[in-house]
Amino acid sequence: MSALTLIAEIQGLAQNYIFRIWPDVRFQGQSRRKSRPSQRSACSQERTFKIRMKNPRFRPELHARAKVQRIWLARPDGRLVNSEGKPYGGFVWKPQDRKLDSEVIVNSSAKMEKLTDFKPLERVRLPGLGEVDCTGLILIVGPNSSGKTRLLQDIHHRISGDIPALVVAEDIAIRKPEYEPFLECLKREGYLTTFFDEAGTSQLRPMTPYIGTGQGAGQIQSNQALTWYQSSVPDDFSKPRRRSEFLNWFGRMLVTALFLERRLVSVNQVGAFDYETEPPQNDIHALHINDIARNNLAREIEKTFSMAVWPDASRGKIVCLRVSDSSQIPSAEDRLSPQKMSEYRSMETEGDGLKSYVATCIALLLGRRPICLIDEPEMCLHPPQAYNLGQFIGRFGASTENVTFVATHSSQVLRGMIQTT
Repeated sequence: MSALTLIAEIQGLAQNYIFRIWPDVRFQGQSRRKSRPSQRSACSQERTFKIRMKNPRFRPELHARAKVQRIWLARPDGRLVNSEGKPYGGFVWKPQDRKLDSEVIVNSSAKMEKLTDFKPLERVRLPGLGEVDCTGLILIVGPNSSGKTRLLQDIHHRISGDIPALVVAEDIAIRKPEYEPFLECLKREGYLTTFFDEAGTSQLRPMTPYIGTGQGAGQIQSNQALTWYQSSVPDDFSKPRRRSEFLNWFGRMLVTALFLERRLVSVNQVGAFDYETEPPQNDIHALHINDIARNNLAREIEKTFSMAVWPDASRGKIVCLRVSDSSQIPSAEDRLSPQKMSEYRSMETEGDGLKSYVATCIALLLGRRPICLIDEPEMCLHPPQAYNLGQFIGRFGASTENVTFVATHSSQVLRGMIQTT
C-alpha cells in the first residue's frame, strides 16, 4: 500500500511532527488516495492512531487506522530529525509543506502489547480544576463530605458501563479499545481464556474476578462479546445514555475497586470452586490459585503484624483465610488436615483493621489493572500499620503504566506512598 504522509500540529504540543503511516483509507462515495513515495524502515516508535480528516476538497469524511513508522520533529530551521537527533536525509521542511487542504485531528493510543498499554480513562474533568492527567499516582485529600469517595464512585460507575449521574466530576469519558488487540491482551495476561463447548460454540471464560467487588463474571459466547462491542457507539463511552454491556463485562476487568464497605467482607469465607471448569468468583478464589500473590501476602502480613495468613481449602466446600499468631505458615502437610486447620482462627473473627489491610493487599497483589481506586485505606489502622500500607500501595499499586486514585485523610499513608514512589 502506498504511504500517506501527513504533517499535523497536535493540540497541546508546540512542535510539528510528520507521521509516516500506512492507513486503510475509505471515502464515502468517492475512493481516492493521496500518497507520496517513502522508504519503509524498521519501526522504532510504533503507535496506533485513529485519524479523522475533514477534507474540503472531497467533502466526505476520511476514516483511517494507521500505524506510525517514525515520528520526525521539525526544527525551526526546517530540518527534520528523529528522537536521536539524526536528520531525515537531506530533506528540508518548509512552512508551506504543512499547508494541508484538511483539518487533521489525531487521537493516539499506544500499541497494545500489554493491558496497561491501554488507557481506559480518556478524560476526567473536575469543577474548578479542569482535566486531570490520568497517569501515575493521584492523591485526593480533603475534609469529610468534600466528595473524595464520590469521585472514585463516579469513575467506577463509568468504567463499569453504568449511567448514574455524575456527582463530583463534570465529565468522564472512557476510551474504546481496538477489539482484537484488546481481547488478545486479556488472553495473554490470563484474564480470560477461550474454549469450545460441546456444541462447538466458542466461549469466553473469565479467569479473574472483578477485583475488590466480591463479584465474578460468567462465561459468555465469543460472538456475544463481539456484538456488544460493535453495538457500542462512541456516546456509550463518552456521554452514555444507556448501560453499556461491553463495559459492564469487560470494563470491570480493568479496574481494582477498593471501597471500605467491600474490603471488610471480601475476606470472608466463600464456597469452593472447580478451577478447571469454573472461573474464580471473588478475590479469595483468585488468591487460592495464585502462588506468587499468596507468598507476597504472607511476607507482608508477617512484616506488619508478625502473624501468618493463608487460604485454607481443607473443609472441602469452603475456602477461607486462616490466621495464626505465629509468623510461620503451617507446613503443606498440616494444611491438608481439616483437624489441624480447625485449630487456627478464621479471618471473620479478626478485627476490621486486619481485614481491611489484608483485603487491600490481596486486591493489589492479584495484578495491576489500568485503573486502581482506593478509598481511605487507613481506616481502622494504627499509624505504623497505615504507614506500611502506604508503602505497600506505592510498591504494588502505583505505576506510570496505570493510574491509581487514592482518597485519604492519613499523613502516614501519604508519607509511605510518597517515600516509596
